[in-house]
Amino acid sequence: MFEDLKEQLKEKPYIKDKDLIIPTLAKLLKSSMVHTKKVAIAFSGGLDSCLMALLSKDFMLYTVGLHGSQDIEYARLAAKTMNWPIKIKEFTIDEAKLIVEKVSGILKEKSAKLNAINLGVGCVTYSVLKMAKEDNIQVVLAGLGSEDLFAGYDWHTNYRTEYEPEKVQETLWRSFHDLDERDLKRDSSIAERFNMVIETPFLNRSLVEFCMQIHPSLKVTSEEKKIILRETALNLGLPREFAYQKRRAAQYGSRFDKVVQKAMKDARNSSAPTV
Repeated sequence: MFEDLKEQLKEKPYIKDKDLIIPTLAKLLKSSMVHTKKVAIAFSGGLDSCLMALLSKDFMLYTVGLHGSQDIEYARLAAKTMNWPIKIKEFTIDEAKLIVEKVSGILKEKSAKLNAINLGVGCVTYSVLKMAKEDNIQVVLAGLGSEDLFAGYDWHTNYRTEYEPEKVQETLWRSFHDLDERDLKRDSSIAERFNMVIETPFLNRSLVEFCMQIHPSLKVTSEEKKIILRETALNLGLPREFAYQKRRAAQYGSRFDKVVQKAMKDARNSSAPTV
C-alpha cells in the first residue's frame, strides 16, 4: 500500500517546523473525518478514537469488552468528560467464546490470516459492527493507519532500541506495505458479512502524503510515541489526559485476547493425536 507514494517522496526533504506541521496536520485530520451521514466510531478512549470523535459531527461511539476491560473504563470516562454519545457492551466469557467462533469462521472462509491478533482484533470489530448494524448505521470509522503514520508500534523502532530517522522511516513504509494483509483483509472480511463499510480516516492519501514527510524524530523517541499527533490533538482541543492516554491494542484493552488464547489452546489440544 502506498508504494507509489514512497517513490514519489523519496527525494523530498523532511519537514521539521512544528509551526507548519501542527496546523497543516490539524486541517488534514479535519478534512479526513468529514461525512454526510451519521457514522459509528469504534471507541477505546485512546488518542486515535478520541480524535475521530472530536472531529466528527454526527456519530455514535461503540465500545466493547469483557468485564474489567480497560477499554470500557477509559471509553466511559472520555465520553462522559467530552459529553459524547456512547453505547457500551460488556460480554460474558460464554458470549465472547461465541464471538470468537463466529470471527474464526469468517476469517477461514475469506482466507484471512487466522492468528491470535487477527482473532482478538476481529472480535472487537465484529462486535462493534453488530451494534452499529442494529442501530441502522452503515459506516464505521476505525483508527487503522495511525500507528503506521506516527510510529505507534514498538516494533517500528526495533522494540524501542533504535531511533535513527532512516531506520524508523523505512520501518513505517514497510508497515504500510504489510497493512493490507495484516489488517485490512481481516476487517473488510468481517464488514462484508454485515454488508457494512469500515472507513479508515488515517489512511486518507493526502494525510499520509503529508505525514510521511514529517521528520521521524517528531513522531517517536525513547520516551514517547506518536509525539506530533498528540501535540496536534492538544491544539485541536482534546484534553491532555486523553491526548496522552497510554492505550493497549484492541485485543488486550477489550480482554478478548484471554478468550482467544484459551480457544486456540483448546483447539490445539483437541487436534492432538492420542497416545
